Amino acid sequence: MAKRKATPLDTLPPICGGAVVTSVVMYPVDVVRAICMANPGTGAGEALKGFLQAHGVMGFVKQGLVAEVTRASISRAIKFFMQPIVHKNLYGKPETKGTPVSKGLAGAIGTFPEVLAISPLENIKLAAQLDKEGKFSGSADIAKHILKTRGFNGLMIGYAGMQVRQCLWTGGFFLTLDLYKGWVSSAVSNKLAQDVLSGFAAGATGTAMNCWTDVCRSIVQKKALADTFDPSIPRPSMLAPYNPVPFFSEAANLATTKGIGGLYAGVGPKMVHLGGSGAILAVLMPRFKTMLEDVIAELETGHLGLRRLGQRRPAGVVMCQMYKAYPVSDQVVQTRLPLGAGFFDDDLHFFVCEGPDDQLHPDSSVHTLTSVLCWAAADRLHRVAAHYFRDPDRAEHWQRQALEIHEEICRQAWNPARGAFTTVWGGTKVGPSVLRLAELGFISPEDARFRGTVRAFEADAALCASCLKGTDGEVLGEESILTAFATCFTTNTLLWYSEALRSIGATIESRRLVEALLRTSKHPGMLAEAIDLQTGEQWGNTPCTSALTDGVRMEEESDGVYAYTLTMGDNNWEKFQVWLDEDPDKVLYPANPNEGREAAIVGPESSVDKALSWRISGMCHQARLINEEQYKTLAEGEDSMDCIVAFGGDYVPENVSDPRDISQMPVANLNAGMEGSPGDKYRIRLHVQGQYKRLEWCKARGADAVAPLGRRRFAHKFAIIGDHSYWTFEDMQEEEKGVFTAEVRILKETSNFQIYRDRDFEQGFYPAPEATGGGKDQEIQGPDELGQGLNWVVKGKVGDVFKIKFMRQVRRSQDKRSISWERLRNETVDFQEMSKSHKYYLVGSWNQFRECKEMFEDQVNGQKRVLKQEFTVGKTGTEKFQILLNCNFLATVHPDVDEASQAGYKLCGPDDAGSGKYWATGTSEQLFQGDHVMVYLELSGGLPHNVWWERFNSPDAHQEYLAAGAQRVWERHNRLMGLIPWQSDEKPARLVNPPEWYGGGREREDLVMKNVFVLTQEMLDPNYGKQEVEEEPFALSDK
Repeated sequence: MAKRKATPLDTLPPICGGAVVTSVVMYPVDVVRAICMANPGTGAGEALKGFLQAHGVMGFVKQGLVAEVTRASISRAIKFFMQPIVHKNLYGKPETKGTPVSKGLAGAIGTFPEVLAISPLENIKLAAQLDKEGKFSGSADIAKHILKTRGFNGLMIGYAGMQVRQCLWTGGFFLTLDLYKGWVSSAVSNKLAQDVLSGFAAGATGTAMNCWTDVCRSIVQKKALADTFDPSIPRPSMLAPYNPVPFFSEAANLATTKGIGGLYAGVGPKMVHLGGSGAILAVLMPRFKTMLEDVIAELETGHLGLRRLGQRRPAGVVMCQMYKAYPVSDQVVQTRLPLGAGFFDDDLHFFVCEGPDDQLHPDSSVHTLTSVLCWAAADRLHRVAAHYFRDPDRAEHWQRQALEIHEEICRQAWNPARGAFTTVWGGTKVGPSVLRLAELGFISPEDARFRGTVRAFEADAALCASCLKGTDGEVLGEESILTAFATCFTTNTLLWYSEALRSIGATIESRRLVEALLRTSKHPGMLAEAIDLQTGEQWGNTPCTSALTDGVRMEEESDGVYAYTLTMGDNNWEKFQVWLDEDPDKVLYPANPNEGREAAIVGPESSVDKALSWRISGMCHQARLINEEQYKTLAEGEDSMDCIVAFGGDYVPENVSDPRDISQMPVANLNAGMEGSPGDKYRIRLHVQGQYKRLEWCKARGADAVAPLGRRRFAHKFAIIGDHSYWTFEDMQEEEKGVFTAEVRILKETSNFQIYRDRDFEQGFYPAPEATGGGKDQEIQGPDELGQGLNWVVKGKVGDVFKIKFMRQVRRSQDKRSISWERLRNETVDFQEMSKSHKYYLVGSWNQFRECKEMFEDQVNGQKRVLKQEFTVGKTGTEKFQILLNCNFLATVHPDVDEASQAGYKLCGPDDAGSGKYWATGTSEQLFQGDHVMVYLELSGGLPHNVWWERFNSPDAHQEYLAAGAQRVWERHNRLMGLIPWQSDEKPARLVNPPEWYGGGREREDLVMKNVFVLTQEMLDPNYGKQEVEEEPFALSDK
């Protein structure tokens, strides 16, 4: 079911709705503002009192309400509608990706049609608000009077002043809104409060910029309205309203006679009016847009169907269903379903978005894998209904749904020209996601269509290389594709490709790929987000895990069953793998990290990532079971317990008296039977008889709970990390059992730190998130990986030495922990001497922050040193960067704001607070692709003092330009020839899908059948084949 393509007009309903609400709410404030500005010197209280005496409270309804609501609604609707359109046409990118300056300029330009539309209404509104004698009976009467006495141009009086006013306010609002949001979000966590405060501040800022224009414009219009009652004054000319001279003359006269106070008459009510308007708009606009999108989505599907992609989820809600009730006759049958059942309603729908072909962006077209997952859901529900419920009607229903989806996918995603399933419907590119079609059961691996898909993926493999992604994640143009010898791929892509090769019978290729992948694994055994198979370099994030202890032998409990009794450690969870014959190269492991007992066993294999381990937990994991209606109304933070949508519709158990009270719903223990405490015994059993291996565990009972004699207990260590060590680990000393201490010398007056067990970032201890100040009396949380940014804080003088004491003593179910510190002494800190061992590295967006380049010394002048390093500007003309101390991403030198230019920032670090805070080149100065920029870091007294950069003419620039051109020519010719160049003996050169003119006769037919023509290293010799030209038509010397 196709979704209608979105257009800019879709934003008008929510924009108009927000504009009308804002205009009605803020109209009384606007009345007071207008009176104050038209009568400089009149206070807000005096203006309000005079208005109420003349018109009463109902005057707020009768005196210009219609004109003001109409004017203000049209004004706000036009400016919010035009701003993103102007931005897109002016800068070629959506407003959401713009800078504050680009957003402000687009907003100012977008006011021209706004002012043309609202000028007549502005004059009518002002006349109504100033009509103390009751000369007019309404807005229509005012318009009739002005047209009769001054013609249409009378309605446009003051246009020049209004244009200046709107440009300044709208530009100021959009210029500062995101800036205020960034500042407010650092102090306020509530999203609604953030929108209110930032919207009010942005509106007040716009008011500060344009208040004087409103005062002058009101006076000009007031005089023009008074002139309508004097027949001796001629009508204004056609160009009179657009003449800015009267407006600026009035501004000069007012400044001379009444000073700045006169120009800013009524600024208080105006700030309340427009600041409040900004707050309401900032709150309503995005929420009204979300509401409209939800309504459109439900109208287009005609059914809730599959939950909408991108739908916000309340905190703590797990998006799965464990239970579904279906009516049978007049009764509701309560049948327990397996996990995942009942996720879909009776009719299955998935959302599609139309867009240009060959785009791999998820918002532009239907993603093939997404639609296949919908098919998989319907197919599994068919099996559940057939084999679990024995319900032929439900089984037939879901089988029919699955067949319909399968047919639609095969029709839309299959590309006959490529002979493959494409990444998106109707596209031509074959990405890695379609390699999972056989794994999901959508198509048999023996099917020729799947084999063709795998081979087509190989031809397009360069499109999946990480090094081809731009700063926004888009795939770069064809001129930048590194064709077949781009060797850096995401780890997921390599794993999916390996499984696809294995499934089509290419087991040798598959195994070699996996072995090459595992060889890149570094200590402690984790793989990075992306891997260069040629160099072994790991790019992106490389997560850490705890080092597993030495292997312990399992005992043969019975024929084909091996067992081991595990003693639960202090964390109340443990991870493990199984080694055959005590050989670390013969590992049995689960397919995913932290798997439970149900996981399939993989292996035995070598070089297995230690993260691929089973996890036994003795913790009680409770979740509240709620129904679908309760989920829809569940507010964020309403229930601290995890919630699982377990019941269909509005069903509640009999013992629930109030269906709206979620706390009355039943609670399930997801780890039932496995709860325990540190020291408890668990029996692990490995079954190896038969075709399938199986691993299980349970609480140990009887003789199984007796651990073998002589088993040693692993000695865990604790380490401290923080500002005092520039965020590198330092081991703590164990003073007594369970008490660890370390002496730290703080390098700044406020120093942060955390504690980790075994230097493992998954076992961190930190203060509770709701705590403030990082004091020693706060609750200690962990051990887990959730402590980023949650630090204890030590305050003192630079050079103060503190003794940190951390205590953790675990006795059965009691886990006692505490932390304290005391000042011992003060030592002189010689930052200059410390800096001699420091190295600084430049890292930035020109290579997606993958490579750190060491900065080298430029000059030394006493206590000051200047380091420098260069980079080359990429395709966008802008780059972001930070500076790392000793190549440590937890010790960054950074600005206090994101996208900082060469001025207007505070230099921070080295510290761990640099996430999302970068310097940006090419924003305040103009740079182009290929420009060389030199970044300078000045150290004063051993500490970072200043950062700046400048464009310079590198002696390598021309050589790089020629090399890049030669590279593009070489790649283009390779693509035309279908040639993959020689890389190594294991990866010789070969032809893939050569052009039609390459070869002829029988030889051409053989080449097409094989689809790959392998070139050896000898064939690259220029003399190769000269003796055999006539017998060998494929010799390189001729072809």
